[in-house]
Amino acid sequence: MHRRSKRILLGLVLLLVVLLGLGVAATVALGRTSRVGFARMVVLEAGAIDGIAEGIAHIDLPPGYAPEFGMRGLGFSMAVYTPGDDLSQLLLIQIPEWLPMDEAAIIRQARASAAQNRQDRDGQEGNSQGQVDLTVTVVEERKIDLGDHSVYYSIAEGTSEEGVAFRTLQVFFPGRHGKVVLLLEEPIARWDDGRAHALLSSLR
Repeated sequence: MHRRSKRILLGLVLLLVVLLGLGVAATVALGRTSRVGFARMVVLEAGAIDGIAEGIAHIDLPPGYAPEFGMRGLGFSMAVYTPGDDLSQLLLIQIPEWLPMDEAAIIRQARASAAQNRQDRDGQEGNSQGQVDLTVTVVEERKIDLGDHSVYYSIAEGTSEEGVAFRTLQVFFPGRHGKVVLLLEEPIARWDDGRAHALLSSLR
C-alpha cells in the first residue's frame, strides 16, 4: 500500500471517530486497541476491491486508475483507486445508514484529517489546537441529474503542504445501498475537466 494511501485510511478512521462524537481520549484508545481489527477490514486484492466498488455504485474509472485498497466494516464500504503517482486518488465511500451525516462536516473533516496526516509525516506542527490549516476554494458548483436523482457536485482548488496545486471533485449521491461520497483529487497539472465530467456522468 502506498504511503499516501495509508494516510487516506488513517484519515478516514479518524473521520469515523469524529463523526461518532468520540473525544480525544477515545480516539487514542481506539487507535491503540483496534489496530488489528481495522487491519482485518482492509482489502488489498484487486478483484475484491472492484467487488466492493461495484457494491457501492457503478463507476467508470478514469484512464490509468487501478485498485489500491478497499475497506469494509462498521457499516462502511470503501474502494480507493490511484494512477500510481502517489499524488492522485479516487475514493468511493458508502456511508453507514446509522451515521448522522452532515455533508459539509464530512468534507471539512476529511480535508483536515488528510492535511494533518501529511504534516505528521513531515514532522511539522499544526495550530494550537493541533489542527492543520488547509484552505481550498470552490471553483465550480453545479446541479446534475444522476438517474432519477438531482445532486450537487463541486470542484475545489488548493495547495498541499508539499506545495503541489491540486483540484478535488466531490459529490454525494444515492448509491446501491444508501448515501455515497465520491472524492477525486489530482494535481492541477494532471487534471482534465472532460475526464472529471465523464466520471460524474458514469455514476449510477
